[in-house]
This record gives sequence, structure tokens and C-alpha cells, in this order.
Amino acid sequence: MSGFSQQITDDENDRIERIRIEIGSGLVELKANPDGAGTAVAIEVDQGREEDVIVEVVDGELIIEGPRNVRRGPEIQVRIATSAVLEARVKTGSGDITSEVPLGPARLSTGSGDVMTNVLPCTWQSCDTRVTTTVAFWSSPSVQALPLQERAAPGCTRTWCVA
Repeated sequence: MSGFSQQITDDENDRIERIRIEIGSGLVELKANPDGAGTAVAIEVDQGREEDVIVEVVDGELIIEGPRNVRRGPEIQVRIATSAVLEARVKTGSGDITSEVPLGPARLSTGSGDVMTNVLPCTWQSCDTRVTTTVAFWSSPSVQALPLQERAAPGCTRTWCVA
């Protein structure tokens, strides 16, 4: 079984304002859009079928969902280049979440992996940002949400509220 890739680019009439991503393994990266305005999304799936992964934009929300109830799903890499401040709900079973651009209200969660994000100051942000990670005994993932930098102890689940 091989993989596939897919590209999505919004336009001025149909902007991506929110993202909801739930994948088993892989990574999620958000970076500044070098082309200026708008949002471009690149999805790469290794060892998976296109019909097993949901990728759609509905009412300004980008939705990416990996297969559920499978022992070992495909590795999904999501790279988003945006000029917008996005609301984000991102969950990985095993994978890193990185945002080099400011996020609006966000929920970022990983079973194992690092989370690094840039959070807007409290004066702009109307909701808090929550980061949750579960740390395996043999690893030491970290959470970096400027200006917060934390490390979770092995064997525990921690939730950080960045307000």
C-alpha cells in the first residue's frame, strides 16, 4: 500500500479561519505564508489510502481526520502556511505539533511528541490555549508556548493553560 498527497489553497471568497486536525501519527506544522495573504495546506500520507483520510473545508474550517479504530494507521504530515491567526484544535496520537505563527484560541494535544507554539498576548486573545501531552517513561517531550517553556516528567499527563 502506498501513500498520497493533497494540496488545498483558500481564496479571498472562502478563507480558512479554523483548523481541526486529528491524526494518529505524523506531524502538524504551521508557518507563515511566504506568498502573503491566505492559507495553503499540504498533506502527505505514507502507507495509507486516500479514502481512509478525511480532508475537507466546511464553513471556513479545515478538517483533517486520520482513520480511527485501526491498530496502525498511516503517518500523516500536515504543513500549513498561513497569514491568518487561526483557531486550532489539533490532536495527535504520536506526533509533534509546531506553530511558528500566532494562534487564536487553541487546543493542542499529543499522546507522545513535542508541542511548540506561538501564543498571542492576553490582551488580544479572548480564550485560553490548552496544551496537553502524555509522556512515556522513556521520553521527555517538552511544551514551548512563548513565553512559557515547560517539560513534563516521564510517565505523566500534563495540561498547560496559556492565558
